[in-house]
Amino acid sequence: MKKNYIYFGICFLLSCFIMMDVYAAEETINCGADIVPIPVATAKIMHNAYILLKIGAPLILVVMGLADFARAVFGSSDDDIKKKEKRFIKRIISAVLVFLVLSIVEFIFTLLTNAGFSDATACIDTILNGKF
Repeated sequence: MKKNYIYFGICFLLSCFIMMDVYAAEETINCGADIVPIPVATAKIMHNAYILLKIGAPLILVVMGLADFARAVFGSSDDDIKKKEKRFIKRIISAVLVFLVLSIVEFIFTLLTNAGFSDATACIDTILNGKF
């Protein structure tokens, strides 16, 4: 039964966040003289994946944590509650790490853009901030 939910979730995410604009295949983002330009459709997909990770990690943490604790409380087993608590702490750590890594990457590219490295960082800034 869980596999059905996983497949449904993957299909939902693909249909919502990875819709490619057919007419945008000719449009590109110029990344500088020596760098191959990135198609706008690819940049949109990368931007959507970035936003999905940044928003989805804490959201999934809260939903799965609530579900685990609800099952543990209704089961009323102290050992089960302790196991779910340890699992929830691990999920918190992983969600914080995902959020921190994405924020650190965004911060580094902001620093590089402000320092004058404008060729490649313009492409990354476009992808991260969605300036198409």
